[in-house]
Amino acid sequence: MIRSRPLPAGAVPRILSVVTMPVWIPVVVLAVILAPPAEGEMLLVPLTEEGSRSLVAALGDRSTRLIAAGPIPGSLVLRGPRGSIWDRVGGKGVLVLGVPDMGCSA
Repeated sequence: MIRSRPLPAGAVPRILSVVTMPVWIPVVVLAVILAPPAEGEMLLVPLTEEGSRSLVAALGDRSTRLIAAGPIPGSLVLRGPRGSIWDRVGGKGVLVLGVPDMGCSA
């Protein structure tokens, strides 16, 4: 019969963190890249019917400007201050993402 010694305290979380690091690194990088800026272009993606209605409310704010329809059906790209946009759509079934700057556009 093989007897194994118990792992020292804290060893299991350390092992799990090393194993899950390949998953967490891309998640953190994406979160940083797609975090909405304090002011600028943001992609608003409705996740619910209430979210779709709140997008219309976000368009009624004078500090925001519609840039284009988003790449996802029902989504919009708006430019404005994050606080103002969040006040209109926050907690109402809308995913707010930053639009990464891809350099020059045609």
